[in-house]
Amino acid sequence: MKKATYGQRIASVLIDILIVGVIYLIFSTILSAVMAMEEPQVYVDLYNKLMNGELDYLAWYEQYLDLATNNAEVMAYINHQNTVAIAELIGTVAIYVAYFIILPLCWKDGQTVGRFALKIKVKDEDSDDLSVSTAIIRELIGGLLISIILNCCCCIPLLVNLVMLGKGHSIADAISHSEVVSTTDVDLNTIDTVQNFAGSKPADGIYHFEEDNK
Repeated sequence: MKKATYGQRIASVLIDILIVGVIYLIFSTILSAVMAMEEPQVYVDLYNKLMNGELDYLAWYEQYLDLATNNAEVMAYINHQNTVAIAELIGTVAIYVAYFIILPLCWKDGQTVGRFALKIKVKDEDSDDLSVSTAIIRELIGGLLISIILNCCCCIPLLVNLVMLGKGHSIADAISHSEVVSTTDVDLNTIDTVQNFAGSKPADGIYHFEEDNK
């Protein structure tokens, strides 16, 4: 099968990012509405003093620590915010796993919506299918981990990935031993099977496709 072009891969990623972004926005909006909690007034007043310059950062931080350890209302608010943050993290990972791992495995040809739109798919290097292990390694290690490193190391991993992608393989491809190919190529193995079944395989084993001028 022919490998997917650079343009196809970039376009499919942009489509997938857009879709995942919309899903995350909906999730985040619902989470904020369901778990909304009003900020304690004393907490708001302290923050406003910092913003207005009435307190320097160290003085603000000392008072914040005092509220966070001795004020029951502020302590409850901080614990609630931590719970919301954990729920958001779990939801974000769940969205990522569902879209980039479960969807390609359960749908067709190792595709996401973006890959389907650009007529490309992910598969194992030594197979026409995408295995569970390859999908997990590709997305959790090759994709998610690189995203974390990217946030810590500026654009270096991104530049390396773009250079490798221009040569036909991304970092995720190399780590998971997978490849992205076009789904529009003719499968010669399938043609061979059909021709054999019909009893019309040429004696020389080479298929000659002639244009029908009628």
